[in-house]
Amino acid sequence: DFYEGNAEYVPQRQTVSLGPMEITEEPSFTYRRRDVGEGWSHTPENLPQLIDWMAKQRLNTLTYPGGTGRRLVGWDLWREELIPELDKRDMILEVGGHGYQNFLSPEEHPEYYTSGVNVFDVDNDEAVQTYVDNVVAYVEQRPEIDIFDSWPPDGSRWPEAASEKFGSIANAYSHVTNALTEGIREERLDVTVEAIAYSSHIDPPDPEYAFDPATLIDFAPYDRSYTEPIFDDTYPRNAFYDELVQTWRQDFDGPMAFYEYYRKYSWHSLPIVLPELIGQEMAYYHSLGLNGFGIYSEPADWLTYELTQLLVAAMSWDAQLDADGYVRQYVDERYGDSAGAMTEYYAHVETAGSAIFDRAPGNYANLDVVSRARDHFLAAKDAVNRARATADDDSTEAFLADRLSTNADFAVADTEIGYYTLLGEVDEREQAKRRTKELVEAHRFDGVLLYSLWTVRRYQSDWGREPWIFAMYRGELATPLTLVSSPLMANGEPAEVTATLGNYSREGFIEN
Repeated sequence: DFYEGNAEYVPQRQTVSLGPMEITEEPSFTYRRRDVGEGWSHTPENLPQLIDWMAKQRLNTLTYPGGTGRRLVGWDLWREELIPELDKRDMILEVGGHGYQNFLSPEEHPEYYTSGVNVFDVDNDEAVQTYVDNVVAYVEQRPEIDIFDSWPPDGSRWPEAASEKFGSIANAYSHVTNALTEGIREERLDVTVEAIAYSSHIDPPDPEYAFDPATLIDFAPYDRSYTEPIFDDTYPRNAFYDELVQTWRQDFDGPMAFYEYYRKYSWHSLPIVLPELIGQEMAYYHSLGLNGFGIYSEPADWLTYELTQLLVAAMSWDAQLDADGYVRQYVDERYGDSAGAMTEYYAHVETAGSAIFDRAPGNYANLDVVSRARDHFLAAKDAVNRARATADDDSTEAFLADRLSTNADFAVADTEIGYYTLLGEVDEREQAKRRTKELVEAHRFDGVLLYSLWTVRRYQSDWGREPWIFAMYRGELATPLTLVSSPLMANGEPAEVTATLGNYSREGFIEN
């Protein structure tokens, strides 16, 4: 709906003629996924649209947060609405994610937790069995689930006894995962268990603790560099992950998927679009014998990452696709006479993004890097504005250029926060923060900027995961909202203000 009628390109022909043909195609990756992720802007209206788009792009797996503790975005929230959409397209449903605690909570079972950690006592057989029983009961009551993601909490802190008993966190994790796989097998449930190779448990376990080969392993190199392809040894983290995924592929006989971050939350809706990198890497991942591939999908900044979403989908089906040719065709079809300027736009945003995100949080401490990113975002803004100038006012090309021009303005303002900070120019930095804030709040419903903690933290400190934002995107604001992070002033003193917001539409939310 963010596209306002400009979502599709449909080729126009006077006649359609097909001669005899015999075509056999086989997808490069078995699991071709889109991940709901943190689900800030997903709604019961746009999720069926996402599923429909996935099927048209030959994607086949929807990955969704699950568990009783994920009340804001959990699978049960819109389960009844989504099951028919998935069934109609014979799609695979993957549910779970970070969340041991969703099935064995410290509040309900404090006896299974050690102080100061967020992973239960995996050395305790009774605790492991209780976790297994709870997950088995969950999937048994939800027969639509094909894959269950059994992941520890994000930022997991494991009890010391885990390493003491099993020799490593990776071994302890495999122990729990294998216990769950066996529990599901005993109940004869047609569910695959997925484990994530990530953070403290990214290494393969020792042979005596090897994962059951029926397990699906998801390899997630969160803090890799995007300045060079992962197989380039310029950046140590990339070399580390490249060597490790090859070790996994050699040591593990079961299916493996790659959990990529080509649309990353920490990029806070900056136009980090990397078609050249994607084209190089997806062919490489396929050459390693990986079986699955997926990225995040937020509707609220979908237009910003439209090319990323399309190219990754196309290469999930055919990893040998000519990515450069795909991009040329995309730009020609989507932008017509504005294609030349938009080609420049995508070149500039790729250069800017690859420069600044040579590390997970971005290299905002290096003035040369930040200056280079700023220069290329300014050049991208100029290119998209030239594209807009050649487009007819009521055309799809004009609509897209207008939206991406807004995003380019945001990219410049956001980058200038770091730029002026490094120059020590306080007034200019604060002005950049105000400009960033204005753009985010004015355009959070335009499909190019996701209003979330990742974006707001760029210009406002002490800001957490605010539940009202989920309700804002869903049009469900009907409960009192307490303003505490930015209190209003009453007679010169901070004042806590409670405002009751009606059940507004998006337009009504802005007005009120």
